[in-house]
Amino acid sequence: MATDIGFLLLIITPIAISIMMLVLFLRANIRKGQELEVGSLYDRCQKLMESAGTLQARGEYRKALMKYQQAKAGLLQAYSIAQELADRELKAPIQKALKDCEKEIINCASASEHEKLEGLIEDANYRIERAKGLRLDGSLEAARQELEEASAVIQGATPLASRYESKEHLLKITRTTNLIRDEFVLLKQSEGGPAPDVRRPAPEEEGDLKVKSDYDYKEGFVRLFVSLINLRDTVVTEAQVRLLHDENFMRLDHIHPKDVELCGKDATIGTIGPAEKKTIEFFLDPMVCQTVNIDAQITYKDARGKFRTAFMKQLPVGIQCPIFADSDTVNTATAVNLAVQVLTRRDRKVFLVPPTLTPSEAFLIAKEIVQTRDVKHVSDLLYKKEFGAMAYYYGKTKQREQFIIRVTALDATNSIELFVACDSEPMLTGELAKLAQELNERLMRERIIRQPIQQVTISIRDSVLQRSNIIFKDGLAKADIEIKDSVVSHSDIG
Repeated sequence: MATDIGFLLLIITPIAISIMMLVLFLRANIRKGQELEVGSLYDRCQKLMESAGTLQARGEYRKALMKYQQAKAGLLQAYSIAQELADRELKAPIQKALKDCEKEIINCASASEHEKLEGLIEDANYRIERAKGLRLDGSLEAARQELEEASAVIQGATPLASRYESKEHLLKITRTTNLIRDEFVLLKQSEGGPAPDVRRPAPEEEGDLKVKSDYDYKEGFVRLFVSLINLRDTVVTEAQVRLLHDENFMRLDHIHPKDVELCGKDATIGTIGPAEKKTIEFFLDPMVCQTVNIDAQITYKDARGKFRTAFMKQLPVGIQCPIFADSDTVNTATAVNLAVQVLTRRDRKVFLVPPTLTPSEAFLIAKEIVQTRDVKHVSDLLYKKEFGAMAYYYGKTKQREQFIIRVTALDATNSIELFVACDSEPMLTGELAKLAQELNERLMRERIIRQPIQQVTISIRDSVLQRSNIIFKDGLAKADIEIKDSVVSHSDIG
């Protein structure tokens, strides 16, 4: 019996050992296969994350988000296998990669929402432009429908921007909302109905800013002054002034001071200290002769970081274009005396002559534009040496108001000047604007220029000017023309 058992053990033992070795071998192979699978998954996920990073850098956040999410799923699978293997060395890099991946998923999700916001705002602005075109074409009902859709789009974007506390997009939404309101006002005016009140301040308490405004006329522009006064003993930040007016009637040309950032019709003032006052000058170029209502909206952050809104009192600005009647004949001395001594309002616009023209050619074109009016040509005065010429015109309106129009061209500064003198500031500004507009239209129509010629400040150095009326005395020198290190003789310079 014992012999049988021993014999049986001799047979079974090697088999058992072989089976155990086979099991161990299989387990080792399975583990090795699992380790290889973990390594393969990890490498694939790293490549996915690298690809996602490239897309993220290009701003393709939605595609990047999808790749990061695929990488996360693969890393979780790899981590689960590594956990079964109880291998800390395998788990450590996977845990780090998972952490990095989840961080980028959050970043991409946020950026993707921002991308969505940009798309919504862009869509709303596109609809506003369509509505404007339809309104100008007379398709008022279609224009209204586009505006209503733009309003619905922007209303959908507002809670999204608020949820992510995106200041940039909240400001863009505010601007787009203002554009929609502006266009609704113009649409109402086109329909002949009363314009809705677009100024909707909703202060629960007294505002932080006091807004003062005024205007005058300078260099053919309407100069609008907007002053912001901080009424609090705390600072106001991110203050911004936005003009609300129809650019078909009055175009914003530039602002002063020059260091104020201007984007479209939005001027950024920034921080206003306690009891501090800051003023911006908007230079508006009239496009038509009529009364134009100008509003402005002011947005800012109070001391608690809450966005607030204030509004400028509406200013009706009158622009008149004179209607000339048959005029008397005057001589050069009378014309100069009227311009210098008699007429109380005088101003000018000075432009650089385009490279495709000479000052003499620009002079002739400007004269032809003036001569389309019912005015009398008084005389042409020529400078000595380099080309310089001046032409005087005299006119009277139907209301018997006297006008002097003068065209000056000068080689020394490569400039053309349009000068007007009269007794009415609205008419002066209107006539200067009309002359400049007709000059630009003529040059564009003849393909001499592609965009409006540049209005400039003229500085004259090291020149000899004889019989020159470039700068007149008695406050006439409103154009920024500066003469230095030059010889001036026989000239009306104060």
